[in-house]
Amino acid sequence: MATPITLSFRATLESGGPSFIPTQTIVVPADVLAALGGKGTKRVIVTVRGQALRLGLLLLEGGGRYLMLNKDICRAMGISWAMNSK
Repeated sequence: MATPITLSFRATLESGGPSFIPTQTIVVPADVLAALGGKGTKRVIVTVRGQALRLGLLLLEGGGRYLMLNKDICRAMGISWAMNSK
């Protein structure tokens, strides 16, 4: 079993995700993704506002990865949720 690593970064929630699922997304910086093991990493445990969440790293068009926070997660964490504008 791999040893867990701890990385941190600040991000702004953005409207995004599939057009049929209005969500908020967090783009994972390239250096953080590389430190996680690159494109082979599929799932991570993230801490947002002190709450741990197990999320998938989803593919961005053109490369990179992002995390998706749905409306229910945002509501439970007290995060303002904006409708997807796509």
